[in-house]
Amino acid sequence: MQGPAKRWWHVYELGRPVGSPPLTWSQFSTVFLDKFVLCTRRDEPRRQFDHLQQGQMLVTEYEIRIIELSYHATILVPSEEERVMRFIDGLLHCIHLAMAIEAET
Repeated sequence: MQGPAKRWWHVYELGRPVGSPPLTWSQFSTVFLDKFVLCTRRDEPRRQFDHLQQGQMLVTEYEIRIIELSYHATILVPSEEERVMRFIDGLLHCIHLAMAIEAET
């Protein structure tokens, strides 16, 4: 961090109770984004993630996009299992159906 972000972090750390455990990445991200990113900019990737469908993308392109957007949607999909389910739900119907058939065999 540099400039205002570095100064903010220093003040934030000094204001935490003595003996507090270190922040997790998720906790830090939330605090940092609340301070430095406008709410509308923060919510847009979450909205995109929530509505993402494979559409015309190749499966690999869809996978890359869902990974990129999932960093902004940790509240919507906090676990790996939920991210995988969200990925599967957004696949084209024919691929989703083929996966279901394959899983049954």
